[in-house]
Amino acid sequence: MIDTIYREFELSAEQIVTEFGINNVSDKVKAAVEKKPDQKFTLVQAIFPRDKQYIKGDEGKRLGKAMPFASYTIEAQSKYILKESGFEEFPCVVSRFRKIPESPYGLGMASMVLADVKTTNQLMKLSLQTAELNLGGLWLAAHDGVVNPNTLRIRPNAIIAVNSIDNSIK
Repeated sequence: MIDTIYREFELSAEQIVTEFGINNVSDKVKAAVEKKPDQKFTLVQAIFPRDKQYIKGDEGKRLGKAMPFASYTIEAQSKYILKESGFEEFPCVVSRFRKIPESPYGLGMASMVLADVKTTNQLMKLSLQTAELNLGGLWLAAHDGVVNPNTLRIRPNAIIAVNSIDNSIK
């Protein structure tokens, strides 16, 4: 089971101060907000299981710092903790169940049923085409020329030119 996530993202100095408050940021961000408010800083959010000794209180009544899953938002360059909180249960959806050996790619639930999904989609496509053909029908029209089978297209509401309506396939 995947129970740890590290997420790296960038925010400007002004966005960091707006999000976390001027008293909760590093000195570099405070200086940047005065001179270059658009300067970008890399932040890392880490979500992972907290040790059982630090989990306190009843479920639903715990403070953020005493919940089973810890969440830290850290300014990467200065390693300054901007925010510490927590979650009662793992808050992230992870679609990867297992990893392909020697590859960064993973497999999820969809990979187990992909062949069945493709078959079902093809069957549905054929069913809809058959229904459309049955509803629209094919029409025959007498023509004194020769029907070229290479140009014959069977589709709904198509008019097929034939020599004689009596001798055609029915």
